[in-house]
Amino acid sequence: MSRRAYYAGTALPAVALAAVYGLALAVLQAIEQATGGWGANLYFFRVSYILTGPWYLTWLTSFVPLTLMFVYGMWFGLVYRRWNLPSAASSPPSPRPG
Repeated sequence: MSRRAYYAGTALPAVALAAVYGLALAVLQAIEQATGGWGANLYFFRVSYILTGPWYLTWLTSFVPLTLMFVYGMWFGLVYRRWNLPSAASSPPSPRPG
């Protein structure tokens, strides 16, 4: 397997998940606005000054940070696998004091 195929196979699902999660947040915000804050003037999905625009801006504002978090996680996995860093589970137990 080439590096390009590995990267594409890892990055494309991450971008797809970020797009779906962003769309879900946009839909939930639209439902929240249509019901007047779930009928109780309660706003959970509309963050003031950030997510107050139309649905596509809500989607974009959610999609970009989610994508960056997925890439951030992929970077940590890449560094872990590349340099074979020890995990907490494989390290020997530390001696008890006293």
